[in-house]
Amino acid sequence: MRRFCIIANTEKENAMDIAHDITSFLLERECICVNATKEHVKDANEGYADVEKIPKDTECIIILGGDGTIIHAACDIALFDIPILGVNLGTVGFLADVEVNEVLKVLSMLIEDDYTISERLMMEGIVSHDGNCVYKGNVLNDIVVGRDGFSRVIAVNVYVNNELTHTLMGDGVLISTPTGSTGYNLSAGGPIIKPNSHVLVITPICDHSIGNRSLVVSDGDEITIEILQSKKTQTQEAIASFDGNQGQKMGTGDILTIHASEYTTKMINTNIRGYFDGLHKKIH
Repeated sequence: MRRFCIIANTEKENAMDIAHDITSFLLERECICVNATKEHVKDANEGYADVEKIPKDTECIIILGGDGTIIHAACDIALFDIPILGVNLGTVGFLADVEVNEVLKVLSMLIEDDYTISERLMMEGIVSHDGNCVYKGNVLNDIVVGRDGFSRVIAVNVYVNNELTHTLMGDGVLISTPTGSTGYNLSAGGPIIKPNSHVLVITPICDHSIGNRSLVVSDGDEITIEILQSKKTQTQEAIASFDGNQGQKMGTGDILTIHASEYTTKMINTNIRGYFDGLHKKIH
């Protein structure tokens, strides 16, 4: 591996200094390294990648930041199908395989082609109103349907392959990929799923019935969420959030359809530590 590209979260302290050090290290070893970080970021929801600067022959995109930066970048570069190396400049950093003090050692391993690639499942969500698509997006982590406006609770039906699985009344429901299982899904009481698994997880959020639990389904299944009217005198107000960024308002009768995306995210693994060893340390 000789052709690299860097995307840095400029809001992280010393991110650009670290990017400079990485670039110098790679150039000294006769590698190519391009910086595709946006020069001006008005809103973090826009992401930090200037995709027009990413060369088509790039072999690895080095992302400097936390999990949010990696999630943004994964969606921005999905069309490129280029492996990602996450360098943790955040706090826990479940998605980042490398800490800052390890990065030069890891880069040496990549130059020597000493690595593996984990292909991570992504999801596509489609929001429909009166049968017409009003929003479509791909995510690496999760899609959350929650209450919006003055709604005290949200009522939804959840279907898998057109078969009713849950009727929920509470704060909402989230659909997670294995990668996203250690995020909001975990906080909401959902299971941890090994990242290379081919499943999706449906987790109720603060549901009023203690009998409704998380459900793990195949990545070949189609999940449908229907917004119900919880009160006769009140139109339901909800919002669908795609990886915590894009919010699409929904109302009574609106439908969200979720299935595995045609895109995947390729994450570089250096095998410095095992998945469960790293998971244990980050959780505890």
